Amino acid sequence: MPHYLAADWDDSECRFVAAAVQKDSVSVLHYGTVPLERTEEDNEVACLTATLRKVCKDRNLGKIPVVLLLGRSQTDWLYQHLPNCSENEIPLLLKNQVLRELPHFADFDPLDFIVLDHQTDGYQLLAITYPLTHRQRLTKAFRSIHLPPQRIGFRAVDAAETAFAEERLWLGSDDTEGKTAALIVSTAGCDADLILAVNKRIRSIRSFRLPQENQRQSLIDEIQRTVTVGFDGIDITPQRLILFDETLVSGLTDLELDIQVLHPFSLQKVSAAAMPADAAEPAGESAGQYAPLIGSLLALHNKQGIDFLHPKEAPKPPNYLRPALLAVLCIGIVGYGIYRWNQGIVRGLETKLAEVKKEHQQVAGELQSIQPGWNVLRQTQIWESQNVLWLDVLKDLSQIMPNGTDLVVSQMSFSQGPANNPRIRGTVMLSGMVRDPQVLRQLQSDLQKTGRYVMQNPAPSANPAGGGYPWLFKASVYKVN
Repeated sequence: MPHYLAADWDDSECRFVAAAVQKDSVSVLHYGTVPLERTEEDNEVACLTATLRKVCKDRNLGKIPVVLLLGRSQTDWLYQHLPNCSENEIPLLLKNQVLRELPHFADFDPLDFIVLDHQTDGYQLLAITYPLTHRQRLTKAFRSIHLPPQRIGFRAVDAAETAFAEERLWLGSDDTEGKTAALIVSTAGCDADLILAVNKRIRSIRSFRLPQENQRQSLIDEIQRTVTVGFDGIDITPQRLILFDETLVSGLTDLELDIQVLHPFSLQKVSAAAMPADAAEPAGESAGQYAPLIGSLLALHNKQGIDFLHPKEAPKPPNYLRPALLAVLCIGIVGYGIYRWNQGIVRGLETKLAEVKKEHQQVAGELQSIQPGWNVLRQTQIWESQNVLWLDVLKDLSQIMPNGTDLVVSQMSFSQGPANNPRIRGTVMLSGMVRDPQVLRQLQSDLQKTGRYVMQNPAPSANPAGGGYPWLFKASVYKVN
């Protein structure tokens, strides 16, 4: 169960309550009132933080969140009327009105409010402001002593929360409209708050400072005057008077109201059993000053109260930048994952390709080393498969060749026939000189007539040497089946 320290203060003293808080219950651990000892050098915040740090140290509370309460003299407030609008529009419209009516109010200052009434003509609101510079000074000072502020409330509103926690006071009604109107009286030091509430909703608040002398009688006179005259602009007469100080009852009996006295430590939602045995519960007048602190702890989970640390604001327009950045980040992560996955696949393929290339180089080297011998073997195989008797071929050609006065063969070579033509069994390459190209054509014709040889068309060229053989030639003669 989380622990909190609630505190409020005035010029001379600080009141505190340390408690364990759940959603609907408060278990009081410590409470008390300690004087604020100021020097000329100390300001209010420094004196307050030093006092509460000593309180936590003396009671072994350690690092505990604090709930701070402000009074009427520490804030600015004003009643406002707004036309009918949506609840989301109230903070902005209210801020615009307060900016016009309070010259010292800045747009960045915390502004919170409570809805007093909602009728067909609009909203009745109580707007309360607190300077941002004061809030920053207060929160910074408490964080520096490891007591982080959890909430900064308003004393009168939190005193009403204490009265609202007593459900039995708000169940019935004596009027025909089914409403329960009550005047709640709360005091803390020299400050007094009179809260008019109807059906657990605050309708108006009056706060004032009591004189140093005869405070009790002054408060009784102000209560009687308020019940008689009422609140400005509100035609509601309270049927019940709720007090936290039982010493006031004897002076208010002539009001003919249902007077209820609430002990802040004895409410249905408040337990004081965890307090030390020597810390007796305060009674009478001293108990009532802790009512706002109990209410502030009960209001920790109530978003409708006053909290200058987290004031009610108009909802911000949707910010698509964050989802867009998240989407881009997700796409980037997925893309990077796919890239890394592909890189892994590519590296694997590159490794296999390197292995294949290495194997290919080895095989190519082996092939290159055996290629000459294989070519010789292949040519020998072809030569033998053609089974040509070259002496017979030479004899045939010598009988068909023209005489030496017409043609001279300077070079003759023999080779196997082309592999792509099975009819050719061998090739005879002739080169030499000839008297007339007509002699070559006659030789081609004579070879063709034998049926055993085929001569390609000769291509004679001029002989540079001239003489009796003015032409050079080269020709291929094929031995056919």
